[in-house]
Amino acid sequence: ESSTKDFLADTMMDKKLDFLHEHKIRQAFNHLKKANKSNISISDLNEVFGSEKIAKELLMDADSDGDGEISYEEFRNVLVSDKDGIDAK
Repeated sequence: ESSTKDFLADTMMDKKLDFLHEHKIRQAFNHLKKANKSNISISDLNEVFGSEKIAKELLMDADSDGDGEISYEEFRNVLVSDKDGIDAK
């Protein structure tokens, strides 16, 4: 029974950490994009980083569907795959 309680406690802690991690990713995404837009544009990146070259490089790395913007899923995939060393798709 103790191992069941430990397992449940560990599982609940993992879920809480996943939620907190996801919340931080969402905060970062929202910080980069304009408030009235759903995606991050190259102009958003240029404004934040102050360099068109860096903005283009970041966009190329993250824009997996080639639409010229970074959606939340694309942003999250870049962060998760960089963090875990695997492709999050």
